[in-house]
Amino acid sequence: MKIFFLVLSLLVLSLTSACTKKEPAVTEAATPSYLTANLIDQEGQPFQLKQLEGQNVLVSFMFTHCPLPEACPLTLELNKRLSKKWSGTAKKPKLHFVLATLDPANDSPAVLKKYAKTHGLSARDFTLVTGDEKTLSDFASQLANVVGFATQGLISHNVKSVLLNPKLEIIAEYKDNNWKADQVLEKIRESSNTNPS
Repeated sequence: MKIFFLVLSLLVLSLTSACTKKEPAVTEAATPSYLTANLIDQEGQPFQLKQLEGQNVLVSFMFTHCPLPEACPLTLELNKRLSKKWSGTAKKPKLHFVLATLDPANDSPAVLKKYAKTHGLSARDFTLVTGDEKTLSDFASQLANVVGFATQGLISHNVKSVLLNPKLEIIAEYKDNNWKADQVLEKIRESSNTNPS
């Protein structure tokens, strides 16, 4: 008889716990993985995008030996034009530029540093990053849905730049180098008016 009551008690207990409404656990939003991707800057130092929190950031994807004038060289030129226009304003917070290579096999920190010097990119305003192939591929696809692959010694990729606000939230994407400095500046102004830091 004791066994019967013990089994009956366990059955009732299991049924009541199964019928009890459980409150969903409150969780914080996960940090996007592109913010913590372990990259390497042009000085050979570890770099994560989250280091730039508090600044507007424009992230563009390229590789240093790109032969197509309408691709990486134009991406670089657009970034330089925007930097020049931004420096002529007294706007805060700062605007920082990240150029991420899609060719880590050739674009070492030393190559990126030389590229930055050749093109007049100040380390104060521009961070050029590399890393291992998987990390860079994941960073590019997660942040900007950029996909690159090697074909006949070149990197074939879609062309995209992504603008982040000081909270490092994506506020705009620019495809195929079809953007102008004034568009980006206007987007930064709009964002800072709606989301003051």
